[in-house]
Amino acid sequence: MQGAELWLTLAMIEGSPDTAYAAARKAAELDPSYADAWQIVGAKLSDLDRPEEALAALDRCIEVSPTSSDCRQERANKYGMFGRCAEMDDELRQALSNNPKAFPDTYHKRTLALLSLGRPPEVILEVLSQKWSQIPGEKRRATELDDRAVLALNLGDFAQAEEQLKLLGEAVRSDATASGHGQYATLLSMLYMETGRPKQAAAVADDYLKRADAWAGAAASGTTMRLLRVMLHSGALSKPAFSTRRAAWIKQFEKIDPGEKV
Repeated sequence: MQGAELWLTLAMIEGSPDTAYAAARKAAELDPSYADAWQIVGAKLSDLDRPEEALAALDRCIEVSPTSSDCRQERANKYGMFGRCAEMDDELRQALSNNPKAFPDTYHKRTLALLSLGRPPEVILEVLSQKWSQIPGEKRRATELDDRAVLALNLGDFAQAEEQLKLLGEAVRSDATASGHGQYATLLSMLYMETGRPKQAAAVADDYLKRADAWAGAAASGTTMRLLRVMLHSGALSKPAFSTRRAAWIKQFEKIDPGEKV
């Protein structure tokens, strides 16, 4: 087992996708009952754009460990990539049954599958309520308002979305990080664009972009580009101006994370 663990560790820290896959495969060969090794084999095959082989590896992972939530979540991600939403939902449902205290993101992914399947809002809200129960009290309110606004937008209930976003704006007002402000600005500008109010959408985007430097993490997020696109599509920013600001953002982003592709 020790040798398999060493190869798996190499697979998880190796930068080259081919080398990482080879290391993960070696770990699985040394210990065919090592579920974590099969999970990483699946993940690395996906990185190599070999999705069917990735699913086969994850099938093996679940074979050797039927209660493995991680393998089911990984397989659900692959089903989502293929647009196989019913299978994605089934995998996530089983993963959450095996581990009700899973990361909130697992519940969130299941709501996306349910939305794609056209399930009733009350079914989706039930899953979201389980997600909210996993979040610490001080963050729960903003998360719930965010999720309710997103759900309303997806259902085309723009009045409900606007009501939730008004409350979300109040909830994130004292947030020192960019994530809450960025999500609020993104959703509000989306609402305005969907309801034929491009000037208001541009104003929201412009306000965030002018104030973003005051919030931690703003430079490393993709919110800047999303809101620059809002300004472009609303007519508040010309194509040359957009290109200039996009180039400046890419340059800044690459300084923060030189290895990340933009």
